[in-house]
Formats: sequence, C-alpha cells, structure tokens
Amino acid sequence: QKELPNIQWLEGYWSVTHVTHGSETFTPKATTVLWDYYALEGTQGFRKKVMPQAGAIKRTSDDLSPFFLTVEENHYVINFTTRWDQWQEKIIMLSPTALVVEHQEKQYHYKKAQNPSDVQ
Repeated sequence: QKELPNIQWLEGYWSVTHVTHGSETFTPKATTVLWDYYALEGTQGFRKKVMPQAGAIKRTSDDLSPFFLTVEENHYVINFTTRWDQWQEKIIMLSPTALVVEHQEKQYHYKKAQNPSDVQ
C-alpha cells in the first residue's frame, strides 16, 4: 500500500495542461489560461476559478466550490458541495508541481504556479 501524498501540496494555483479520456488526449485551446485556486485548512477547503487580467490583477469567479477530503482506496477524494450540485473528484497523483484529478472517467492534468507572478 503506497503512502498518501502531502495534501498541503494541493493549496495554490493550478492550470490544466491536458485532459485524457481513454486513449484520447485533449489540450485546452483557450488563449487565456484559466487557473483553479485551491485553499485548504485541515480536511476542508474550497476551489475557485481565477482568470488573469491585464496588469496581473486576477478576476475570480463569485462562486466558491467548498469541499472536504476523504480517503478511499488509498487515494484522496475531493467531495464538492454547492447550492446546485454535489460531485467527487479523485486525486490520482499529487506532487509539489503536478496534480492529476479523475472525474467522470476523464483525467485532468494540472501544473502548479511556482510563484504568484506565474498566474497571468
């Protein structure tokens, strides 16, 4: 049984590099990189979408997606609950610089911003 990664690595800004579904790989075509910001305190936190603006001022969405973490089959599972929906995303891989999350048979591959100035 492998050891769980340091969950504190989840906190910060992440952007999707590609998505895989079965043997297919999809790369985001957007000219503006969208970022997901994860805040974490213990086993609870939230995710918020962030879109960079000119001058490096970040515009965030008004909606937070609160979550709590559980462990299932030796993986962290992010359990989201909003006013509109509930869903789970399984953390397949987490390191200080990379994150892979599985949701509805798709794997979302993220890279982490190493400095706040990277989020632009």
